[in-house]
Parts: sequence; structure tokens; C-alpha cells
Amino acid sequence: MATLTFERTVAVPHDVAWDVLRDQAAFRDAAPNLSEVDLPEGLAVGAPRRCADTDGRWWDETCTRYDPGRAYAFAVDAPNSPVHRRLFRSFGGTFEVTPEDGGDRSRVSMQFDYEPRYGPLGRLLVRLGRGRFERVGETTLENLEAEMHERATATA
Repeated sequence: MATLTFERTVAVPHDVAWDVLRDQAAFRDAAPNLSEVDLPEGLAVGAPRRCADTDGRWWDETCTRYDPGRAYAFAVDAPNSPVHRRLFRSFGGTFEVTPEDGGDRSRVSMQFDYEPRYGPLGRLLVRLGRGRFERVGETTLENLEAEMHERATATA
């Protein structure tokens, strides 16, 4: 299993950071690789989520963790995903907010855990594409941070 983590401290209150991170429309808008995120049952362990990339390819996910005010996680149905099945046996993401400085600042993280297919060849292919995935992750986090600042200003 391999892991890729994106994190930063954001100068917004914890409740604002959490509201943005759990807002699936905000996540869709922040992620440059997504065009749709559908979470009809809301955040809860076992809840289904459907996502589509900017090429219109859909995949299914299941919420595997939900700690209100702190974190949630999704596992991709990798074998049935046109996006993930080519390279991954498994793929999942954990999204977390931790209060800092008494709650005036927030540590925001996105962690992706994945298991490549095809043994050493798969690990090489994933390593070759890692730069693109890192750019997508950093851009997503930058966009989420901007939304957090915008909401913090609106509520101040």
C-alpha cells in the first residue's frame, strides 16, 4: 500500500474549515479533475458517493469513516471504475481537519492510500504519473483553502 498526503495549516477557524471540507459541492469545485460529486444520502459510514471526472467518466465510492467535525474517508470501487481499475487494486481518500491555536487555525489534510496493479510495473507506472496527481492534490487544497478564507471573511 502506498500513500500520498497533502496538508497545510489554514488561518481560519476549525468550524469554517470543516464546513468547507465536508461540503461536497465545494470539493467538486476545488478539484480540477472532477466535474460531478453526488452524495445523495449525506456523509455517513456506508453512504454511497458517485464522482465523475472532467471527461465524464463516473465511478462509485463508499464512505468508510465519518467523524463529525474531524474527518471522513471514501473507498473507491476500483474494479468497476473506468478511471481507477487500470492502475489500482484499491484506492481511497481520507479528508481531515484538526484545530490548532485553540481553534483559530486549522490543519487540513487529504491522504490517499492506494495499491497499484501489476506488481513492479504498476508501481513504476504510478510513480511516472505521480507528478500529475501531486499537482491535482495541491491545486485542490489551494482551492479549498481559498474557499475557507472566503467563508471565514463572509462570517466575520
